Amino acid sequence: MPPTHVNLPSDTQPPAAEHPGSRPGTLSARDKRAHPPTSNSAPRRARRNLSRLSPYRAIIRWLGDPPLIANRPSEEDLVSTIESSTGKSSNSSQRRIQGVSWTPAGNLAVFTRHPYLASQLIEENPKAGNDLESRLRDLFEDRRIEVVVDADAPWTWAVLHGIPAAPFWDAHNNGGDAVWVEFFSQGYGDADILSYTPMVKAGHDRDATGHLSLKLAFTNPAAAQRLLRQRGLFLFGAHCKAAKYRQ
Repeated sequence: MPPTHVNLPSDTQPPAAEHPGSRPGTLSARDKRAHPPTSNSAPRRARRNLSRLSPYRAIIRWLGDPPLIANRPSEEDLVSTIESSTGKSSNSSQRRIQGVSWTPAGNLAVFTRHPYLASQLIEENPKAGNDLESRLRDLFEDRRIEVVVDADAPWTWAVLHGIPAAPFWDAHNNGGDAVWVEFFSQGYGDADILSYTPMVKAGHDRDATGHLSLKLAFTNPAAAQRLLRQRGLFLFGAHCKAAKYRQ
């Protein structure tokens, strides 16, 4: 009996890849998702958004222009200078400061040694800050240097304009407590404001101008927005207008 030839419907025919020697068909986009192609190379590692924030990292910021690269001391000398301002022993086993590095903006990142936290270094400022500033002036051989110590934390910047200069510098020279009292009395605590920085150049004549501006670093963005809505604060008897900080 002669063989019977039957035409199979297209949806029942075996796929081309099952025939020996045939070339696999091109995968559709849906097929690629369902059956991703294999590769001998290692799978690409997903990027992780690692935070640089650390409880053992503080930032020393220069008021005015940061030091030129050519004028930077060695890291070892910087660590020794900062360590000496904490009042600790020079014995390496008791040191609080583990190392330093320069940031792209020209500020100095300071890494403290466990269990000494960066917040402790900041809390000791400005009491220890005046000593730190003096020691940095000696190290850089520049009497015009002025610095502040900030935490390695996210912040929102705002600016206060029109601060009376004379009472501000008096408060600043005495540790800055009077400035914080003004902030606290108007509902802005240390959980809201991380630091304040006079917007002046190093070496300026403090008696040359009657008013100055302050750059405020807020750890609480809602507090910064409240300040902007209120349009300012009262400092030393003057209403000081608030504005967004624009770099």
